[in-house]
Amino acid sequence: RMTYLYQPGLENDITRSAIDEFIFDRFLEIQTKSGSALLMTGELVDLQQYSLSYDNDDNVEEYRIEVFVNLKLYNQITGKLMWAENRFMGQTDYPVSGPNAITESRALKNAVKDLSKRIVERTVEAW
Repeated sequence: RMTYLYQPGLENDITRSAIDEFIFDRFLEIQTKSGSALLMTGELVDLQQYSLSYDNDDNVEEYRIEVFVNLKLYNQITGKLMWAENRFMGQTDYPVSGPNAITESRALKNAVKDLSKRIVERTVEAW
């Protein structure tokens, strides 16, 4: 069973997380828009949650959260689009019962972190 989620401010969380991942990766330097050679734009397009497993009483034991964004990377020097990805996804699976249970909020942070890592990988793979 799939449900759609809404999380106010998630766009800002994704932006901050992606910037943190670029800083951690150290392959590309973060600059202001006017001082950078590359410009990435993006939009949050979907946030979904799926039930993955159930106990004997049909209670959900594990969920998956998926975060989807549309991304574009521009070369600001040439003005050309370097790449674009629609419905680029980050995800996480999380148990809601048992000793490893985590909250939906924590799981969403994990999915955003996964998305951010994938954004950095996609960006630097060309070099």
